[in-house]
Amino acid sequence: MTGAMVGIAAPSGGDVGDLVTFSGVNKTYGSSRALASADLSLRGGEILGLVGHNGAGKTTLMRILTGITAADSGSVIVGGQAIQHPYGTPTARQWGIRMAFQELSLCPTLRVFENTVVGHPALGGVGWRGRCRRLITEQLDRVFPGHGISAGSVISELSLAQRQMVEIAEAIVPDGLPIRVLVLDEPTSALGGEPARQLFDFLREAQRSEGLSYRHITSVRGDSGEHGPRRSDARWNSGWYSVDARRFGL
Repeated sequence: MTGAMVGIAAPSGGDVGDLVTFSGVNKTYGSSRALASADLSLRGGEILGLVGHNGAGKTTLMRILTGITAADSGSVIVGGQAIQHPYGTPTARQWGIRMAFQELSLCPTLRVFENTVVGHPALGGVGWRGRCRRLITEQLDRVFPGHGISAGSVISELSLAQRQMVEIAEAIVPDGLPIRVLVLDEPTSALGGEPARQLFDFLREAQRSEGLSYRHITSVRGDSGEHGPRRSDARWNSGWYSVDARRFGL
């Protein structure tokens, strides 16, 4: 199963127009075409499901958004402004775009709070240990109540589900930069039933209280239908399509 989730906080001033728009995006790897004229938009305050089979290019699209991968052609517009090249992860973070990976980006030999400062260098400086311990613990408590993870634990000593919890919590640690787009790649693949429920409960509550919207990208239709409060605008494109979850009463 492959997939991702994208979350976007509505911009200041209550504007709920398109925050991200992909138009005619293409990407090939050698002779393999990952994306073919992909069009997709995500508005502030919406929850969207994106469904597609393995290898359909869903994660590639998100890697382009987060600056990890460059598109061969096409346009990506964030906040009404076209992304210019060179465009990498530092620029994406300045735009407020973050990603939690399915293939975990955590350093296994470091402790949880040490990974926090690696992912958020702005948190460094005098007192960084206490600061990072507090911030990562606060986010873990916020998303996964009762997680049982110590900020002093070495990543390699955690279960796969616990590592995924840390990966997700790391993505929303406040570090002085905005969080407008949150990409969660296969967030439920390693989580058990209860942590997965907690994650989606958190996202739904954040949408209500903070204007957070998210996009669930998955190859399993039932997964998107159950957890994606908005599934709309069914449209096939490079083997995936988006659907409006409100049709399911979510």
